[in-house]
Amino acid sequence: AVVLALAAAAWAARTYARNADWHDGLSLTSADVKASPGSYKTHYGLAGALYESDPGNANIDGVIEEAEKSLAIIDAVPDVRNTPAVYSAAGGYYQVKADRLLGKGSDGKDVVTPASRTAYERSIQLLERYFSIVAALRGAGLRSDFSEEARMHVMLSADYLSLSEIRPALASAREARRLDPLDPQVYWQLFNVFMSQEQAFEAATALVEGGVVTGDPSMRQELIRLYQMGLDPKGCSVVPGSGALNPACETVHNQLCA
Repeated sequence: AVVLALAAAAWAARTYARNADWHDGLSLTSADVKASPGSYKTHYGLAGALYESDPGNANIDGVIEEAEKSLAIIDAVPDVRNTPAVYSAAGGYYQVKADRLLGKGSDGKDVVTPASRTAYERSIQLLERYFSIVAALRGAGLRSDFSEEARMHVMLSADYLSLSEIRPALASAREARRLDPLDPQVYWQLFNVFMSQEQAFEAATALVEGGVVTGDPSMRQELIRLYQMGLDPKGCSVVPGSGALNPACETVHNQLCA
């Protein structure tokens, strides 16, 4: 009984000492890093907590610093024994940084700066390593389902599109659609890729498919905008008074068939 009492007292003392650490996720993960600075998990956890703590991402450099510390510990580990989530998270952080570093052209459109290009390229590198690890784990029969795989393809497509690398951007978006055809985001990414090349018919077809498959009403609204911008020269794409698409209209009919 005395031993149990002493053990309980010691546990209580440790708990009391760490109460401040448990105040929130950020303080807890910061304490974990101090306790285990050589663990990739603690740096990975702190990067995530920092990211969640600032919705405006003004602290993205600090987030990336912790993510890179985590990567430095596991980067030499063979793919078949590695942890894909660390790479997907870091790839996302670099994409956020790259977006924040974009400039503005005279027309008001985003312009890729040297600093944003470097961040996009690092994001691509990390996401490609993520897919390499996923393939190795799946090939070894260790895991078969990766819930974020389609989302990572959308992210990779966006990186490539930002760098005007259209072929890999389109390939990644199509792979995302294959993996998760019920996610509206994959059709929006296909739309973005086609619109970047002024391929309005293909962009509209992606929205038609996405609208039918996912039921996302915003895709129909964007379709109507495209039709009004000249994609529907006969002006028959929308049923008067209802706002519904008119499948009897040649343009709509062709896209539905496609």
